[in-house]
Amino acid sequence: MDSTTFLDGTPPDHPHGGFAEEKTSRRELNKQATRAAIIEAAVNLLSENGLGNFTAEDLADAVGISRRTFFNYFPSPEAALAATVQNFLDGAIGEFRQRPADETILDSAIAAVMALVEPGSLSRMARMCLLTENQPQVQRWQLMAWDDATSKLSAAAVERLGTKADPFFVRTMVGAIIGAGKAATEFWLEHEAPRSGQVTDADSMVLRNLITQALQHLRNGFA
Repeated sequence: MDSTTFLDGTPPDHPHGGFAEEKTSRRELNKQATRAAIIEAAVNLLSENGLGNFTAEDLADAVGISRRTFFNYFPSPEAALAATVQNFLDGAIGEFRQRPADETILDSAIAAVMALVEPGSLSRMARMCLLTENQPQVQRWQLMAWDDATSKLSAAAVERLGTKADPFFVRTMVGAIIGAGKAATEFWLEHEAPRSGQVTDADSMVLRNLITQALQHLRNGFA
């Protein structure tokens, strides 16, 4: 099939082409909504039952999908829980990509975190991290999310810097930024997180501010 046609063979200038694009867009939106519903259900079941006390079948039932459909999105309940971390980090990287091209990488990273004023994704991540503290089966997936963020932020930095991009500089800078974010999250868990396990918007803002402060320390050379 010619690369200028749609999957059903329709040329892009054919009236049916726009309909196909619309159907694809709706399908993607439905997939995003299903994924978000699974993540929300996973965090709720974690809060209600505790880690290890609910299954993929329980999650599928809570969302109203089949077990097979669940596994089309996540390989395990633990992976669905860790997706809260990935969602927050993806949001921050999305904000980073919108920053002015002449801004420093660190200033853009700080602004990206500060731009996440809607506490929903951060609250879910904070709540999940608190409820799964010291749980290796979930932390493994969380580490994968941080590693994925490192790769995505590195790619965004290279796009920003263009031909000026020094691979060693990018790796060092991105590693420091991600490390600062992880350190702030760990500090929040140890010293600021509510022991009740119920994370409020105010608790989430404390975490956001700690991440911002960690990045500012990095920018200021810890002076």
